[in-house]
Amino acid sequence: MLITVILASATLFMCFSLGINYIEFFISEAEALTNSPLHEVVRSGATNMSEIIKYMGVLLIFIKSNAGADEPPPAADNADSVFSAVSTVENLPFTIIFMTVTALLTVYISLSVVFSVCKRERFNFFATLLISGASKKHIKKCAFYEAVYFCLAAIPGGLVLGCLEVYAVKSAAVKAFKELSLTYGGKVFPVDIKISVIAAVVTVPIIFLMVCRFSEKACKKLSIKTVATDIKKTFVTDIGMRTFSADPRSYRNFGIEFYIAFRNFHNNLGKYAKIIFLTVMYVMLMGATFIMFNAVRGYNGEMVLSDEELLAFSYSAEVYFCAVTAAIMIITLMSTFNAISANINSNISEYALMRSAGSSVKSVLRTVRLEGFICNLIGVAFGTLSIISFLAMVDQIYREDARVYIGGNEAALIVVAAVLILFSLFVMSTVLMMSRKMKKINMIAVLKDLLY
Repeated sequence: MLITVILASATLFMCFSLGINYIEFFISEAEALTNSPLHEVVRSGATNMSEIIKYMGVLLIFIKSNAGADEPPPAADNADSVFSAVSTVENLPFTIIFMTVTALLTVYISLSVVFSVCKRERFNFFATLLISGASKKHIKKCAFYEAVYFCLAAIPGGLVLGCLEVYAVKSAAVKAFKELSLTYGGKVFPVDIKISVIAAVVTVPIIFLMVCRFSEKACKKLSIKTVATDIKKTFVTDIGMRTFSADPRSYRNFGIEFYIAFRNFHNNLGKYAKIIFLTVMYVMLMGATFIMFNAVRGYNGEMVLSDEELLAFSYSAEVYFCAVTAAIMIITLMSTFNAISANINSNISEYALMRSAGSSVKSVLRTVRLEGFICNLIGVAFGTLSIISFLAMVDQIYREDARVYIGGNEAALIVVAAVLILFSLFVMSTVLMMSRKMKKINMIAVLKDLLY
């Protein structure tokens, strides 16, 4: 929990710092890049966004009314609002807002995953306090001070880590621009990336409020009347009663290990759905960043390649998107570890029952690995499908505008493949680590704790 709060603080701090740095860059350079007053640039950006949102509404109506049909989507006529050299400058504040909201959503979901992972232990502790005579007011105070403890212990470390991430982004950007200057004859990295005190001031209360919210959820519906019922529900879920009460033919179709692994995945679908959603999100962001900026440079052709200022802006904006997406990916991988390890660990009673019923250690380990394999398969499948669908959709949307070329995206596809492989390796390493733990199940202790 502490590590996740540290990563959440670092992610938000880095995203806020970069956002502030790029907004300052926009304010100082937008007029020179577009040859228009700053207020006109902002107004044009708002107009571009309204055109994009308007078309998205048309597209959603089309998808809803033509589900299953082979008819292509309506062609868009807003290419200038998306791909033109001037529009990329005009749209920067709105894209920064979008990426900031995405980072906030990622942090929120990641914290919800880690607190839901530990919810059972914390619920049992608060239930014990309640049964022992503590008032609900006292329990809420305990939850509040728990949140204070996590924040005092984690946020300072998160801010330090965030500072290191900001400097790492700056170093990587400067190095990348040196390599690009050899090819394009461009200028040095134009954005002054630095630590922002405002980012720290904004990050701290947001993280504190999120941690308080999730800390209090464990005792929100706690009462003497519901404690016994909730403990009974937890007991039934933990021992896999639904898993071992199916028709015998269900076990024979793919083997009992696959059936139990699939039911365990299904029983913890909420946590798995969150990490798969986050995985698809950062895969889409990373892939779309390379695809869209490649299309922007192709759309503007020699205009961008011959204008050092516009070329530098294009690549510097791409650095921002990649940096924020990388931060989102790191905290998502941590959430993946939390969810998978906690889900497997919560089924230890079930694995002990398998052993007591005659299953071998290999059978138990195969069940654990199959659960990880199912998560891996679904995550990679959804990530691959999402980026392929995005490519096909953009290509269809701008099929009538010859200036928009959605091709030559080998670099984007390589990056997406690398990100998906990293996700797979992370899932597999987590499963292997938990498999070693499952080898050493103390059957007597687990069954005694379960039944008595």
